Amino acid sequence: SINPRLSRNHQKCPLKCEHCFEWDNLNQKEKISSSDIDTMIENLQSIGTTNIAFTGGEPMLRVQELINAIRKYKSKSAFWILTSGFNFTAQNAAELKAAGLSGLVVSLDHCDPYQHDLFRRTEGSFRDALYAIKYGIENDFVTVISTCITRSTATREHLDQFMSFAKDLGVGFVQFLEPKPVGHYANKDVLLKPEQLALLEEVFLSYNQDPAFKEFPIIVYHGYYQRRVGCLASGNRMVYVDTNGDFLSCPFCHKKNGSILHENFEASLDKPTPIAS
Repeated sequence: SINPRLSRNHQKCPLKCEHCFEWDNLNQKEKISSSDIDTMIENLQSIGTTNIAFTGGEPMLRVQELINAIRKYKSKSAFWILTSGFNFTAQNAAELKAAGLSGLVVSLDHCDPYQHDLFRRTEGSFRDALYAIKYGIENDFVTVISTCITRSTATREHLDQFMSFAKDLGVGFVQFLEPKPVGHYANKDVLLKPEQLALLEEVFLSYNQDPAFKEFPIIVYHGYYQRRVGCLASGNRMVYVDTNGDFLSCPFCHKKNGSILHENFEASLDKPTPIAS
């Protein structure tokens, strides 16, 4: 059976993040209504979707719609929110908890407030991220930090410092992302160098396997596995839905495979995708 994880985007966002892969679609007129959200969730649950993640733009701009959807559909899927921390207030966190939210992924790209705000191009975004993490932990969400490792931060010193920072915050997981030349990074030389990728893999393995790091968060690093077995977004494990309701294999390929609102969307999910070499 198909068991994908859905990322459902919202088109508005108050931030201007350096690496945003939805940059070209942001802050256009919203095309997805509340009823569309229901239809998308129902379509995916009909094929056995177990995890649904609301992402951005900034999903917390439509927090009441998320609360309603989670409350309505939580019996068949676990729900997650991927956020910059914007509008993730104590009250909103409590309401999301009551609705049935399972997990929270907060974008945090540097230990230093100035450097994080600079990367996100929004003053106060570091503060918002820390509050979101705090409220996530207080409400017993599975709380994850997602961080984009750029050429300037792909150093052992920075990664060790960042992992210590994440440990002190009390999160359970840290997700490593690599910059991709799409969206705001389109046509830019941003891919990590081979030696930097090797370093990330070394850090990933050491923190997850070395007993010296057993008190630290677990690192989630999809790039490690993708270089060995191919892209995991093959259409039967993960589906990414963009801000227009079109679904893609992942956020970075930008190859549309139809609309999740289309009545025959299941046929597209069944198409096999070759494993990348």
